[in-house]
Amino acid sequence: MHAPGTEALLDRLETIISDAPRVPFGKRVLVDQEQVFALLDELRATLPREVAEARALLRQRDQVLDHARLEAEQILEAAREKARLQVGEHEIVRLAEVKGREVIAEAERAARDIRDEAHRYAAAVLERLENHLMRAVETVRRGRQELEADAGAGAPQGADSGEAATGSPRRTPD
Repeated sequence: MHAPGTEALLDRLETIISDAPRVPFGKRVLVDQEQVFALLDELRATLPREVAEARALLRQRDQVLDHARLEAEQILEAAREKARLQVGEHEIVRLAEVKGREVIAEAERAARDIRDEAHRYAAAVLERLENHLMRAVETVRRGRQELEADAGAGAPQGADSGEAATGSPRRTPD
């Protein structure tokens, strides 16, 4: 079974917060602390996987670029060799030079197109990952603020600041 991605986990966190019962006379909600912490643990486990996938995509892009460069070099060398073999006659030489320039131009164009497409693809993947990470950070920040606000508002006088209104100790990130 495939683990849920960052976006799915963020959607679940959003659902937990939006479906949570509201505290009267305010914008605060009551959330199940253990449920939120479990979801945050899943997010922490998912983010490194998605970063690793992005790095793998970058490595794959580099391999495509390296392959395109190698192929372009082979095409260029083949064109040069072909031109050297046909040096004997002026018309043949002229045609070989024209063809060689065409082949070089096409190889350079193909390598540039492959490189540009790989860059666009990697940029799009990284942009999506950045957006997911920004949403994750914002959702976690809002959840923590709400938990802290609820813990501060609901704590009895003289209670330990590390305990929520439920009396259970507040969990700190590792």
